[in-house]
Amino acid sequence: MATIELRTDTGEPIGYLLFAGPGGKLEPGEYDCVFIFLPIEENLRSDLRGRFILDHGKREFRAIVTRAAGGISVRVNLRTGWTLALKGAEGRMLWQAQHGNGRLTGSAIEVSQK
Repeated sequence: MATIELRTDTGEPIGYLLFAGPGGKLEPGEYDCVFIFLPIEENLRSDLRGRFILDHGKREFRAIVTRAAGGISVRVNLRTGWTLALKGAEGRMLWQAQHGNGRLTGSAIEVSQK
């Protein structure tokens, strides 16, 4: 199972995005995915990014993964008015969740699974 660890802008872990099927590394394609909220610090429960992950947990979504020029792009339509986009290379990414004019951002890393 491929996994992306979602973090705040300052690198604090706030949760995971788990992908069904692609093995240990994300490859181009479409995958079912779920959010897992796992904050270590209590203050992250009230952080808007933490609330975003918590509010979207325990439901499956469909992710589209593409790779080009050494980079990866992941797009998830959350069917709640929110969209999630991740972009990066070398296992390091930035994420952005968008809902109308509202936007949340953070960093992310692709977690290797063996």
